[in-house]
Amino acid sequence: MNILNLNNSQVITLAANAATSSTAIQALNFQIVSQVGIHIAVGANPTATTSTAYIPAGVMTQPISIGMGEIVNVLNATATAPAKVTLFY
Repeated sequence: MNILNLNNSQVITLAANAATSSTAIQALNFQIVSQVGIHIAVGANPTATTSTAYIPAGVMTQPISIGMGEIVNVLNATATAPAKVTLFY
């Protein structure tokens, strides 16, 4: 069972219709929640696009597997609003 540690988190601030990456995550899984709908990609050098996984606004995901040290790239799916995305790991 994975236990969410609220002390291990990152907040990513996104401009409208822009993509930003997290720092390297030192964990084997993470959960993510955002103020707006987002697309994500995970890997050593990922690029989120409108074709990658979509997470609706306000929804915290189930744990997502990640390789130790990989990063999460997040694309703001809203063209008009900036947003904050929180990663928990």
